[in-house]
Amino acid sequence: MIEFRRATIQDVSFILSVRNLDNTRKWLDNTQTFTIEEGESWFKKYKPVFYILNYDDVDIGYFRTSEWASNSLCIGLDLHPDFRGKGLGKESYITMMNYLHKHHGIERFWLKVFSENVVAFNLYKKLGFDIIEGDTFEGRDRLTMELNYNGK
Repeated sequence: MIEFRRATIQDVSFILSVRNLDNTRKWLDNTQTFTIEEGESWFKKYKPVFYILNYDDVDIGYFRTSEWASNSLCIGLDLHPDFRGKGLGKESYITMMNYLHKHHGIERFWLKVFSENVVAFNLYKKLGFDIIEGDTFEGRDRLTMELNYNGK
């Protein structure tokens, strides 16, 4: 069972240990690597609403949120490669969307995915996300997907 906690400044080192990996960064809009000092400075300045995901007493990744509106939210998930391909991504999304729906009234989730990220795209389709638009970002095709959520 996936558990989670709100990320704090003390979690920046873990977040960067996942985020700075080549096979995580390549799927992000910003592919830069960051030092702990840079990450802590960013975390203090922007105070992001991130959640650390835990499975069997091991931190496995983090869940990102941004662009909060009255009932919609941009979301994203970065799992450590050791935990990919085990169904934990799907479970993490469901757990977090249920929580955000129940406790924050979020009814619309949206995200962006590069079209060549077939694994993530297929996960989003399984979760019920639909493509609402496409664009090009730094020469790469990118899709915006959304899910109108009533709880699951």
